[in-house]
Amino acid sequence: MTLDRRALLAGLAGGAVALSCPRRAVPFEPECFAASRKDDRGNFQAALFTLAGDEQAIELPGRGHDIALRPGGGEWVAFARRAGRFGVAVSLRSEPPIWFASKPERHFFGHGTFSSDGRLLYATENDYERRRNDRRA
Repeated sequence: MTLDRRALLAGLAGGAVALSCPRRAVPFEPECFAASRKDDRGNFQAALFTLAGDEQAIELPGRGHDIALRPGGGEWVAFARRAGRFGVAVSLRSEPPIWFASKPERHFFGHGTFSSDGRLLYATENDYERRRNDRRA
């Protein structure tokens, strides 16, 4: 296998991201994973799971993309895949999920992250009318 510049940069970027993630941000033991998926019935879902199975899963109205975990635990957020308009915040407690949407003239790009203190959620979105890409908190 040859190593080209693109593969090297991707590997370095992935390693930097992994090292910058605080261990305390993920409150699950053993290792927990987060992913958007399509189940065997064809339904779109977002889920937190371990090798033993699902910890938590929620059905989505369309295809999901990224999942952000709140630092310190307690909540995770799933975003619609580009050019979707929905997002959902899911509590790790028994609270109901909180659904939200972009404005009608905008859509999400599928990614988001919390600030390091967990107080703000940042999401990437597109503003059709002004032809601008925004990052909003």
